[in-house]
Amino acid sequence: MQALIFIGMPGAGKSTFYRSRFFDTHLRINFDQLKTRHREAILLRACIDSKTRFVWDNTNPTRVSRAPLLADLQRARFESLAFFFEPDFAASRERNNLRVGRARVPEVGLKSVAAQLEKPSFDEGFAAIFSVWNCNQLGFEVREWQR
Repeated sequence: MQALIFIGMPGAGKSTFYRSRFFDTHLRINFDQLKTRHREAILLRACIDSKTRFVWDNTNPTRVSRAPLLADLQRARFESLAFFFEPDFAASRERNNLRVGRARVPEVGLKSVAAQLEKPSFDEGFAAIFSVWNCNQLGFEVREWQR
């Protein structure tokens, strides 16, 4: 049982990373598709109860915002892995500006998440933490943190 927690700004490439690395192995839980936190919570609970591997593809910017799910995952004996998308505000803004309609996040939203963004820590309960850099057409660079 494995839960992958994505942490990063809008436009960092989280969803693209999911599609390229985990589409065939993990269910994706994403607020952009589900539209409400209530639906997101229902699906998270269903994954935990059914012992389904999943990716929580969201900004998850703060330790406090991650804590309730991580506590549930620990009780359910899930292995929780963090993928921290190293912030690059200018690049995230560029990618965000290419989005159309409701997919585009207002710049104030980008700035808000950037200001809140906290690096994950092993003491949150993560079994492993990875830094991810979006290299655009070159793909993604991923490095595992050492304890």
